[in-house]
Formats: sequence, C-alpha cells, structure tokens
Amino acid sequence: MDGITATDNIRELYPQIKIIALSQYDYESNIVKMYIHGVRSFLAKEDPPEELIRAIKVVYQGGAYMTTKSLEIIQKNLTLMNSNSKSITLKDDERVIINMILKGMTSKQIGAILQKSHRTIEDSREKLYEKLGVKNKLELVSLASSTRFN
Repeated sequence: MDGITATDNIRELYPQIKIIALSQYDYESNIVKMYIHGVRSFLAKEDPPEELIRAIKVVYQGGAYMTTKSLEIIQKNLTLMNSNSKSITLKDDERVIINMILKGMTSKQIGAILQKSHRTIEDSREKLYEKLGVKNKLELVSLASSTRFN
C-alpha cells in the first residue's frame, strides 16, 4: 500500500489521527498529493532528525508542519497557473494569512505575529475559506495546487 492510500484509509477509519508522512519519495507531485490527502506534515528520510521532532511537536499541538522544501513546493503550486487553473485576487493581508496557514501556524501564532487577537485571525480565516470556497486547510492546500492567487 502506498502512502496516499494509507493516509486515505487512516483518515476514513480514524479521522481524529494526525498524520505525519516520512518518505524516501520526496518528489514534488508526491508532496502535494500527500498534503491534499490530509497529512499534517511531510518529511523526507534525509531530513535531519530535528525536523521530525519539530513536526511531531507542532502536529501534536494541532498545527501542521512544513519543511522548507515542502513549503517552497506548496508556494510554487500556489503561484503556478495552467490552462485549467483559475485566478483569485487576494488582498496583501489575505496572502500573508494564507501563507502562514500553509506553514502550519495556528490562529494564535498568526495573531501573535500580526498583533491581532486569535479570534480576529479565526474570523479572517473563515472569511478566506468562504471567499475561496473551501471548508478547511486540506481543501485550501488542494485549491492552492491548481489556483493562482493574484
């Protein structure tokens, strides 16, 4: 069974489980697919052990953790535009919040950086999700892989 199938099965049977993928196959398409299918973090086997420790701590606390490589791939996919993609215009602050969400930051962490209350960030997050037509972070990552945000 591959990681995507395993992730789908785990999420279906045990939706409360938070999944961290550790794989030797850290190809761009595999990383994007794993996030689309619901992993909270994707690490390559050659990543330093400290990355795994950080990922475990962040995911355990309810966040998502992205290595620099994963973040660059997701950001690249946010800006790619192909013939099947759509374009959505975002304000600067919306782009900032989306990038922080994709980095796995919680509303409290984003609020601390932007000097806003976590409730304000949660409201902004909900408005963004509504604007983008998504329900959660998983759907946001999926949308990011096929949409160009202007």
